[in-house]
Amino acid sequence: MGNQPARPEETEPGPAPSSKRTGIPAPRELPGAVAREKAVLRPRKAQPSPTSSGAPTPTKHSRPTLKPKNEAEAGDKAGLASQVKELLAEAKTKDSEITKLRNELKKRQDKELANLPGLVDTPLDGLPTEVECVIQDLQEKNKNFQRELLHLGEENRLLKEKLNQREHSPLSDTSGSLPTPTTQESSFGSPTQPSLCSNPTTSGSPCVNGPPLRNSGSSSSDVTKASLSPDASDFEHIVDVPSRPPSSSSNVFKSSRCSTSGSSPNNASDLSVASLTERIQRMEENHHCTAEELQATLQELSDQQQVVQELTAENEKLAEEKAMLERSFCQHRERAEQLGQENEKLTALLQDRSKTDESKAKVHELELRCAELQEKAQFEREKMLNIQQQLTSSLRSLEREHQEAQAAVKNLGEEAKRLGGQLETERLNNGALARTLEDCKVHLEGLKIESESLRSQLDSEKRKSAALDAMEQAAGHSDGHEVLRGIRAERDQLERSCTELRQELLKAHSELKTLQGQLAKVEKEGEQLKETCAAQAEQLSQTGVRLQEKNAESEAELKNLKEAIFELEDQVEQHRAVKLHDDQIIADLENNLLKLEDQKLELGRQLKMLNKQIKEETEEWHRFQADLQTAVVVANDIKCEVQQELRAVKRRLLEEEEKTARLQKELEEVQGGSSRLAPDSINGTETDASNHWPGVAVSRLSPTPPESLATVKSLIKSFDLGCSGGTGQSVPIHKVCRSPLSNIPTRTAPAAAVSPIQRHSTFTNPKSAGKTLSKH
Repeated sequence: MGNQPARPEETEPGPAPSSKRTGIPAPRELPGAVAREKAVLRPRKAQPSPTSSGAPTPTKHSRPTLKPKNEAEAGDKAGLASQVKELLAEAKTKDSEITKLRNELKKRQDKELANLPGLVDTPLDGLPTEVECVIQDLQEKNKNFQRELLHLGEENRLLKEKLNQREHSPLSDTSGSLPTPTTQESSFGSPTQPSLCSNPTTSGSPCVNGPPLRNSGSSSSDVTKASLSPDASDFEHIVDVPSRPPSSSSNVFKSSRCSTSGSSPNNASDLSVASLTERIQRMEENHHCTAEELQATLQELSDQQQVVQELTAENEKLAEEKAMLERSFCQHRERAEQLGQENEKLTALLQDRSKTDESKAKVHELELRCAELQEKAQFEREKMLNIQQQLTSSLRSLEREHQEAQAAVKNLGEEAKRLGGQLETERLNNGALARTLEDCKVHLEGLKIESESLRSQLDSEKRKSAALDAMEQAAGHSDGHEVLRGIRAERDQLERSCTELRQELLKAHSELKTLQGQLAKVEKEGEQLKETCAAQAEQLSQTGVRLQEKNAESEAELKNLKEAIFELEDQVEQHRAVKLHDDQIIADLENNLLKLEDQKLELGRQLKMLNKQIKEETEEWHRFQADLQTAVVVANDIKCEVQQELRAVKRRLLEEEEKTARLQKELEEVQGGSSRLAPDSINGTETDASNHWPGVAVSRLSPTPPESLATVKSLIKSFDLGCSGGTGQSVPIHKVCRSPLSNIPTRTAPAAAVSPIQRHSTFTNPKSAGKTLSKH
């Protein structure tokens, strides 16, 4: 549909199409292509970060196994810092490129506004079949009109030749006595002789000294124009004003005609021509305005599409950054898992190798540090997961907005193309109708001038015939009768030709009326198209405003993402500092391990036994982990039973004490003063009570309350110790060892989520404590 500018989506960075065919320059293809080539060809320079300097870390690596891990961590940190700084540099370059492109856009818009007046004269390449059929019909009508004009021109030439022959006949001598007709005939017929075209078979194109009947801009033609156009709105869509240069013959004829018709038709024709030219200029201005509006909408569409392309590029960059962050997050997570496993191994070894009080204190500190490291790792993992979720949500929202914007731009482009095609077709139709109207008007003017000339000739012939009748009455010769008969026959022929010309004039009038009706219809359709174009232009402006708002929102989101990147940089630096601290702690732990490896030979047997116990306890742990919730309920029941048993034991102790007091009194009464045997009997009763109640420490001075000691963990541990240690071991209740990780403020987990490390520590520490007590 017309020679529209190419869609911005299909533009390639090749040479721009020539603007001679359309008058509308292509919407900014080269700057966008150059900007894309710059964005593609710009190398990413790895900027040195101040945090990731080449200085070595101050940690002491005593063992060669952890060196590649630390180097890999340092490389990952340096890569993250360099990537963040590259992203910041790319964002700055993109901002500068956006400002440059906007300046170039403004310049291109100014240039295109200057080139818009050439839109009216632009030809169209492709037309629909209906318009081509209409044009072919109009061309055939034009050919028919030209043939009829040629035929009428030949008839007029023959009539003029006959008139000239009649003038040069012997009767012209007799008519010399009459002054008025001869002067009129000579003044009228003399300019027509040299104005005849030498070649009568031309196709309607006027010669250099062509006939004045077709090329003259006389006052009678203007009067006929004014009379034939009842409504001035019929000429609103005429684009080209027909130029009729006055020739010498037309000036002569105008002077002769003005002598007969007067000066009032000239004034009316001048007024009609002025009004027509003013209306034609108004219509040209309206066409220029509509073309400018369409060009502005097309430019806005191209701008919006370039903005959408920039947003897609930024979305792709953000997706790449997200992939990089996800990879680094996975690497950090794997590293954290490895460190957690190593920490678990280290805690197990430290728990196994702790003997003395000093080693216990050190192991406790190390366990606290390991627990803190685990908590920090979990906290960082949760932070990274939250950041990943935020980035994914922001990227999905940006992708949705981008898809909506692409759909809107496609719809707007299709509507603009359709409207442009309709406008071009209407413009072509209006131009063709205007040209056919001008040709018909010129033809009608020629026919009217010929009819007026023929009427003047008829008047002159009538006068001649009247003069000849008078002469015949005066002379009465027979030759005069014959001449009069011939003249009357010629007069009848001329009258017949006049009637035929009048019929042709009526036909031409009817055809002109039909053409005027068609032109009025075309004008109505053009007005409707203008209204639709205005409504769609408003819709396009509204959509442009919406797209600008979306662009502002996307820019705000980009700013938020930049701020998030800055926060990530801060977190990376903090993580680096924490890693350095962790490296130092790990080096200290390695030194402690080297010191503790010297004691490995002594603890070989104990390790074997402990391995066996650990295997058994892991099997018990797997069983215990499944039934832990029921075990808690059972533990509560056991706690209640133990409290009841403790109360019963206290009662029995009181009874035994009363019995011992009675026995002492009886012994004192029986022996009467033997002071050595009384404490022995008391000690014997105490030993009997201790043998009778194993597992309970008898202490009269500091009895511990059972409510403060009977917690769930202590009961579970005492239950495990009672099951594994047997009945021969006596462990006091108030000295139950807690796990080394129990004082750490951890998050509350459900009953079945106790870690195997804690379970293992609870199993190993009390047994080691029991062994130390048994050794002591």
